Amino acid sequence: MKEKILIVDDEDLLRELADTVLSKKGYECKTASNGQEALVLIEDGFKPDLVITDMIMPVLNGLGLANQLRLKEITVPIIFVSGDLGSYTLTDLQQFSHYFLGKPFEILSLINIVAEVLEKTKSQQAVVA
Repeated sequence: MKEKILIVDDEDLLRELADTVLSKKGYECKTASNGQEALVLIEDGFKPDLVITDMIMPVLNGLGLANQLRLKEITVPIIFVSGDLGSYTLTDLQQFSHYFLGKPFEILSLINIVAEVLEKTKSQQAVVA
């Protein structure tokens, strides 16, 4: 079964590039241009194994998305991606995730962190089961 990834970024080029690269690696990807669109995809039945989200976006930013997922009791690993944290700090992000990828990033870095997070999640689920 393909692992599902939700890619959330308001930059079309980066969102499409991540989608293309990760799809070619065998992941099932869906994309959204902001946190609100991401929530709609999830509410419509998409159950991601991983969320990759930009921090600074219109409508609902990455931290807002992470908070909404927590409020809805949706447990999913999150990789925050950003070239600018705005007024946030890495400490703010750590309440939701320990994964951060700074922009600009190399495609190999994205592939590696995705594989690492998904493998770690599988290992943790195997221990619980």
